[in-house]
Amino acid sequence: MLKTVTMPDAPEQIGYRAFYGCSSLESIELPESITSIYDSAFYGCSSLESITLPESITSIGQSAFYGCKSLSGIDIPEQITEIPPQLFLGCRNLKKVTLPDGIEKINDPAVLGCSRLSEINVPSALKYIGSYAFGSCYELESFDIPTGTEFIDGTAFSGCYKLKNMTSVSSEYVIEDDVVFNSDRTVLISCLPSKAGEYKVPDSVTRIESDAFANCKELTSVVLPKGLTYIGVGAFYGCESLTSVNIPENVT
Repeated sequence: MLKTVTMPDAPEQIGYRAFYGCSSLESIELPESITSIYDSAFYGCSSLESITLPESITSIGQSAFYGCKSLSGIDIPEQITEIPPQLFLGCRNLKKVTLPDGIEKINDPAVLGCSRLSEINVPSALKYIGSYAFGSCYELESFDIPTGTEFIDGTAFSGCYKLKNMTSVSSEYVIEDDVVFNSDRTVLISCLPSKAGEYKVPDSVTRIESDAFANCKELTSVVLPKGLTYIGVGAFYGCESLTSVNIPENVT
């Protein structure tokens, strides 16, 4: 069984599925010559507890650490500007991720299912947070939307039941009463899953995005404004305690 890998200084790449399914691999030392980690390189390395990524790395492929369920923490190299799709999907013991200042995009669903993730820094350069990017990160309690953020998918924090402290300094987003709106409060984008009891949607809202209230399991009642014209697909999906929603006449 392969448990430890020490690589020579020559390689520049960790190829596609290079260590795919090496479930006994516990540690690996990457040389400073490495510049790229390709898709699914460490997919299913379920015993991999730690890995140090050299600063020479300029690109990381999607699903590179998919299913590395023993991985507890990782620092992303400074030259990386994008967290690819499914990078840490299912890394259920991942507790801390350190992102470099230049990260601009966190793709769909980059950190989905990292149920113990409690600490992640949010770079000011971040512009995009994709669908289910942090879905089911049960231990995540706070998140600060930085100045440059231009897009947040409504499902980005679905299932983050402990997330109660979210702030925004972005000109594109406003947070009020644990609910994320666009800047002029006409679009309701997302409600934090910890939301409980009754909630009255502001009168200024004309549109509720898809999955906006998804998995708000303690939400019991939602009062919608008369001027509302659109409710997206799955807006109330998984609202197990919801007993009352009034639908205005103009909703299409």
